Amino acid sequence: MQLLSSQHEILPSSFETYQQYENEMINFLNQNEVCFSVNNYNNKSQYVNTEKPTRVLINGIYERINEEWRNQYFDLIKTMGKQYPEQSDIILLNIFALIHPEIKASIPQKYYIEVPLSLQQFIDKCKLLYPKGNIEGKKEQWILMNEKKGYECKELSSLINQYWKGCVIDIGSGKGYLMEELQKKGIECIGIEGKEEYVKAMKDRNQKVAKIEKIKPKKDVKVASEYLSSDITSEAFMEIVQKLTSSQEFLMTCLHACGNLTPTLLRLSINIPQIKMICAVGCCYHKLTEEIDNWKTNPLEKKQTYVNEKQYGFPMSEFVKQSIHFHLAHSEISTFADPMKMSKDDFIKMMKQQSFKAVFEFIMYKTLGSQEDHPTGKTKNGSFHEYFESALRNIQKRTSFTYRDKTYNERLMTFIQEYLNTKEPNMNIQSIFNQLTINGILVERAAFIILGALIAPVLESSIVVDRVLYLQQYCKEVSCQRVFDSSISPRCFALIAKK
Repeated sequence: MQLLSSQHEILPSSFETYQQYENEMINFLNQNEVCFSVNNYNNKSQYVNTEKPTRVLINGIYERINEEWRNQYFDLIKTMGKQYPEQSDIILLNIFALIHPEIKASIPQKYYIEVPLSLQQFIDKCKLLYPKGNIEGKKEQWILMNEKKGYECKELSSLINQYWKGCVIDIGSGKGYLMEELQKKGIECIGIEGKEEYVKAMKDRNQKVAKIEKIKPKKDVKVASEYLSSDITSEAFMEIVQKLTSSQEFLMTCLHACGNLTPTLLRLSINIPQIKMICAVGCCYHKLTEEIDNWKTNPLEKKQTYVNEKQYGFPMSEFVKQSIHFHLAHSEISTFADPMKMSKDDFIKMMKQQSFKAVFEFIMYKTLGSQEDHPTGKTKNGSFHEYFESALRNIQKRTSFTYRDKTYNERLMTFIQEYLNTKEPNMNIQSIFNQLTINGILVERAAFIILGALIAPVLESSIVVDRVLYLQQYCKEVSCQRVFDSSISPRCFALIAKK
């Protein structure tokens, strides 16, 4: 069966090749980096650092958005919201209409704000670059497995079964769900899992399922507990495999392997002759490492626990390495797994939560001159006053947290103690929040959220297509297909390659 014959191939019909598609996406992302990652560069265009989106009121971050978009759209929403506070809910619909145009019909003409031409062109270009297609799936009940995971394992195992009947290596095999579905199809499968507790949980589940189904539990569960760093050698990997099976030809797979694990799997597959096919579904793109990362030094920016990585997660292909001028850094791609399926209420909830955090950081900046990002943790969110106190208490408990400014912790703890111990603090926290926001939403933060949601599918597609181009450098056939219904499983792209 030819890989590229699939109706679920993600290459849009307006492009003939994946390289042409990637070239268009890279150019677009290069021009609009601020929409997904606010990065600072020196006068030699060298990356310096990344601004946290929750610091939108600090360091002129909001002013980096296209001037026409700010002046003729987002600022007008804020002005009109202050002018007509009783209609603020309706006025804020202008923000959501950018991603859900049908909302326009519910906005009275008096409160409707025309989208600037350049902003509409940005939206149209995003949609032109979205990966093609959709799949309608159905969740079912499974024994000791949630509906989402059961659906994913059923669909991925069926896809693998179309192309391969030999032994499968499941990387990041977890509790063995995918292995179980493959074995039901008569396919030999071995697993490699980095966490010993998952291997134990898999064996426990095997016993429980057998008891429920009144069958004998599987005696020979072929799983190795091994952590695969990106610099593992082909020889070391095959030593692990050969302890589990005598098979000599393999398909390598993963189901939502986190961060760098998917690129590691792809590199291993290319370099090991015994691996004949690949079928990989990636995840956690925000954890991909890049050459510019400073995540080793800042606890909030750490992407991997293993700090000696020699191979970076992005980019992989020579084409993208030569074309790219943007950095993922700490982009909001993780926030928007499937933004087109998010409802207005989903966005409102996200925007209000993020507005709390942004105003908190602004107050800390104004009060203590802070350039730090605070570990506010899980907070009470009934009102901003509650959030502020809850955030301070959480920070107070994080005694092991290290700030970049070594003198900051003492000033911060003094402020927290004085604020929490004062029955009537000098600052009216709720009043400050109300002045900055429209009905609990900080428009400046909402602007970045909605722009990030619009461009996120392009960014994800670019990362996935970079992997397609990498595989095309070495493989005979390469395909990228939708394998899941994105409303059930948002990270839904499978890379399939024949060497």
